[in-house]
Amino acid sequence: MEEGDRWFEQTQSHVEELDESLRKLLHLSETLTSTRRELAIAQESMSKGLSMLASCEESTALARALSHLTETEENAAALWSKQSEMDSVRFTECLSEYVGLVGSLKELFAERVRVWQNWQSAQQSLARKREQKARLELSGRNDRASSLKDEMDEAVRRMDQLEAEFGDLSKHTREEIGRFEVQRRRDMRQIFIEYLESLIQTHTEMLDVWEKFEPETRSIFA
Repeated sequence: MEEGDRWFEQTQSHVEELDESLRKLLHLSETLTSTRRELAIAQESMSKGLSMLASCEESTALARALSHLTETEENAAALWSKQSEMDSVRFTECLSEYVGLVGSLKELFAERVRVWQNWQSAQQSLARKREQKARLELSGRNDRASSLKDEMDEAVRRMDQLEAEFGDLSKHTREEIGRFEVQRRRDMRQIFIEYLESLIQTHTEMLDVWEKFEPETRSIFA
């Protein structure tokens, strides 16, 4: 498509790049969510194993430390499980929605290209009919040349219809891109702020969990 409008060319390229970046980020987010969920399950299993070990440990100090470690692992597992849900709800799902929005923009650009191509095809068809009519008139076949006039009139109507449709679609595309950019700047900022806040909260609570366990290690090494 060579229409000469740099704005559409640059914007479509930007949308394609944004779509690729968001899809990669979505994949990474899904992987991270799954990994944290698996970590939570593993730590929960670990806590059960430690609990069994603590119950048969003869050393009182070590048994007590293992018991507290069991509780620590359980709390850590709960935190990772909670964070995996936050990853899913506050980040992955939001990214997925934006991938869908960008996909809609890509479809809009594709539709615009399709209409433009049909418009160009209609122009070419009209030009061929005009050339054919001129040749028929030169060869004296005026009856056939006259019959082409109705086809040419229909071709003109079709070409005008496609030109108007292309203009309307171009205007609509600009408007949709404008709305999307405003919404994207606002939403993305909020998405990342909420996601970072959840990460900070989780890691703060995780630090507190392990700091509470730290004194128990002294009894082991005493």
